[in-house]
Amino acid sequence: MIELLEIEEKILEILYNNFVKWNREIKIKELFKNLSLGNEYGKKLLQIIDKLLKDNILELRSRDFYHDPEFKDTLSWGIEELLYYEKKKPPFQREYTDLITGVLYLFNEIDNGRYILYENEIPFAQLSNILKKDMDINIDHNRFYFISSDLSNKFCTNRYMGFMAKTEQLRFRNLNGPILNSQGIKFLDYQLKVKNFFQNVLDPFGREILREEFEDIHELWGKKKWKDIAIKMGSILEYLITDFFERSEGKHSEWISKDKTKPINLLSKNTKFSIKLSYVMQKEVFGTENNSDWKYVYNHIREYRNYVHLTKLVKEKITFNEKMIRQMYEVFERLIVLF
Repeated sequence: MIELLEIEEKILEILYNNFVKWNREIKIKELFKNLSLGNEYGKKLLQIIDKLLKDNILELRSRDFYHDPEFKDTLSWGIEELLYYEKKKPPFQREYTDLITGVLYLFNEIDNGRYILYENEIPFAQLSNILKKDMDINIDHNRFYFISSDLSNKFCTNRYMGFMAKTEQLRFRNLNGPILNSQGIKFLDYQLKVKNFFQNVLDPFGREILREEFEDIHELWGKKKWKDIAIKMGSILEYLITDFFERSEGKHSEWISKDKTKPINLLSKNTKFSIKLSYVMQKEVFGTENNSDWKYVYNHIREYRNYVHLTKLVKEKITFNEKMIRQMYEVFERLIVLF
């Protein structure tokens, strides 16, 4: 039997691939056919679609006939759903997220006065040149046109009017006031942190090694070397915590845990990763809201890092797959942007 979560993942993948081909909509009947499921999965498909609709991951275009037994209803995807799906991918596979980040970056630079608008339009060619120069992003004319209206609905104030296809210009209502709304600023801030991982690591050699390790994750992902990716994520997190403690000017150098009478030297090379993680959670070093992620690291990623030792891997008979690594990567990314 195919699990519901597996069907959901396949649905999202089909919709995403459909969107990349510049098609926002798909009939449920066509979706069911592409899933190659037997008729007994019809009700389960509708249950999953119901869930995705409630979670605002899908839109339904023909609500009057929803749950039509012949699946004639049409589903639609927009920027919100697109970003939700790409967030499950590693940064180097987020095509539309990069495109949106680049455009919001330019809008933010206009808001901050670095670039000044003298007219209510920006030629697309100028937008493209700025993003290539400032962020090394190659922006596709057709893809941008396909998502341009969604930007104004989600990330921009009503100052931004959208992309005018006939004149190939971005148009604004006036020359005053912010372009980005609070949601746009928050999204941009997070994406720029993702693009600039490890910039706060002061040791140049350590920073370079971290970037090499992260690039290795990119290459290993393409080769589907899931175990090796798990090991590298654990190693990177251990280094970041240790570096953070060392830069804390004594604030995070010692700890008397609940079950110890003598202080533990958190900076000692003999202090285990598990102890450092326990300290992070008990002291809520990165806030209560991140403790569940650190607990996941303690229970899973910390252990997987030790599978560099083959005897441990063979003894515990752990196998890794893409689904498992995607879940792990979501936690990994949320944590490394904290440093």
